[in-house]
Amino acid sequence: MCFDIYCCICGNPCHSSEMMCKWFTDIIDEYKILSQKTKLDKNEKFRIEFDKNYYELSQKDPKFINKFKELNRMTKWMNKCSMLLMDNKVIHNVTENDCNVGFYDKDKNRYEHIVEAVWKYNGQKDGMGIFIHSDCLKHINNKFKTTLKFGDLPVIPKTIYLDKIFPYIDQGKIKKYQHQDFEFVDIIKNKDQYLCYSPLLKKKNIGQINKNINKLKLRSPRTRKGWKLLDEILTNANYINCKNISTIIILCILS
Repeated sequence: MCFDIYCCICGNPCHSSEMMCKWFTDIIDEYKILSQKTKLDKNEKFRIEFDKNYYELSQKDPKFINKFKELNRMTKWMNKCSMLLMDNKVIHNVTENDCNVGFYDKDKNRYEHIVEAVWKYNGQKDGMGIFIHSDCLKHINNKFKTTLKFGDLPVIPKTIYLDKIFPYIDQGKIKKYQHQDFEFVDIIKNKDQYLCYSPLLKKKNIGQINKNINKLKLRSPRTRKGWKLLDEILTNANYINCKNISTIIILCILS
C-alpha cells in the first residue's frame, strides 16, 4: 500500500500537486465518457458514481482546473527534498520515486524514509533517515544558523504512524488534509492553498511552520566552539585513545 508521508516541518507531502491534478482531469474525462454510454457494467457503475462528485465540482467552479495548474506551479518546491541520514550525513537533491518512502539522488542511490524502515530495522543505518523538503531545511538552517542533522532531531517514538515521523506534533490546519493521499483537491475547494507555500517565501503559513519547529524542540545546534572541538576530537584517532576522553567530551559540551 502506497501512502503519502509528511514533512515534519511544514506538514506537506514529498511531492507537488501535479500527479493529483492529472488524476483529477482523468476522472473528469472518464465521467464524460461513461455518461455517454447507454449501458454500464458493474465496475463502470461504481466508477461513474465515484467520478460524479469530482465532475460536479469542476462544473460548479469552471476555473477549478486552472486553479489546480496554478497550485502545480506553486508546489514544485516540494519535489526538491533532502535526507537526514541516521549517520548524520545530509544528502541533498533527492526526489521521491518509490511509493513515497524511497528517495533517489542523481546517481540513482536509494535512501529510505525511516517510517517504513523502522519495521525491518536491523542495525544497518546506511541509507536510512528522514526526508525533509530542501526549502524547509534551508529555513531551519537560516533560522538557527546551523546545519541540521539527524542527531539534532528528537528521539523517534517507538510507536509511529505510517505517514508522520513525529505524530505527537500538532501541525495545525494542514493536518486535516493529511490522509493516505494529501488532499490537494480539498485544499483548492476550501481556498487553503496558502498552506502549500515554501517557508522561504515567508507567506501566511510561516507562523505555523515556525510553531512546528519549536514543538520539535531540536537539540542544541552544534555551532558552539565546544561542539566543533568535540567533532574534531571524535574524528581524530590520536584523541580516541586518550584516557580522559569522557572528561574531554563533558567539557566540550558544557563550553
